[in-house]
Amino acid sequence: MTEEQFGWRVAEQCPGALRILDTEDLHCLRVGRQLALKEERQFKNNDLISDHAKREIASIYRCDLSLIISPIEMGNLRDFFRVDTSLLHYLPFMLESIINEEKNKWLPYEERKHFISIGNFLHEPNWDAVRYLKEEIWSKIRYKLPDAELHIYGAYSSDKFFNYIIQMKELKSKKSRSSYKM
Repeated sequence: MTEEQFGWRVAEQCPGALRILDTEDLHCLRVGRQLALKEERQFKNNDLISDHAKREIASIYRCDLSLIISPIEMGNLRDFFRVDTSLLHYLPFMLESIINEEKNKWLPYEERKHFISIGNFLHEPNWDAVRYLKEEIWSKIRYKLPDAELHIYGAYSSDKFFNYIIQMKELKSKKSRSSYKM
């Protein structure tokens, strides 16, 4: 974790600096969910208890403020780990609003044809999502929409990934993404 590596240096070199931690996502939640998935059971809050959690909570306490992207993570930190909310700030994705002019350029939903999945395959949940989509969902979609194609994009794919691919094309523009149903 970056804060562990560099936080002490910031504190040493700039002792009066306000230290803000951008958590991006809580790794202890990711690790806990991955454990539950591998054990083929539902996630429980006790799955959060790990060395990852100890390190992350310690980083949060070393900082003046931590930015939290998810309401679930806010709840876990506040209710399960009992982190003082004065140390936390909920800050969801900051995306520009899509203006109507832009929306009007999109294909109507009824004219869209295919499905898309985007994700970095070093992130295990992305790999699990593609597997689940292929093994559990895709046949049901194809039954209803026999001409539909699934386009999967992501960095760090491997040979095992290509066994699951139905079709893969290079994603070149926002315009091409606007033609997907999902």
